[in-house]
Amino acid sequence: MDLTCSICLNVLFKPVHLPCNHQFCKDCIVQALNFTAYQCPICRYRLSNWLRRVKDIDSVISESKENEIRSLFPNYYDAKESGMSPSLSEFEIKTLAAKNTGVVGFFSKTRH
Repeated sequence: MDLTCSICLNVLFKPVHLPCNHQFCKDCIVQALNFTAYQCPICRYRLSNWLRRVKDIDSVISESKENEIRSLFPNYYDAKESGMSPSLSEFEIKTLAAKNTGVVGFFSKTRH
């Protein structure tokens, strides 16, 4: 279960699931598409046809993934919705990892 955005490296916020199965924060992918000729920033899958069918990017936000993330990181999500730029503390990460074995893959990633 991947809960991070490959662009901003934070917890996904308003996750958008692309046809190539990559996920990004809504704002991150909107900004990236302006610089990638409508391709996935990871695999370069062409998104132009998909984007023509999508009338509103909000319509492709993964509600189930958003609800899952919101339940795991309620304070983070609330802060993001209010326009703040929060980060998870190491304590929050370790506490959550200890409580939720299903998200161990998320916490075992090394960030450089």
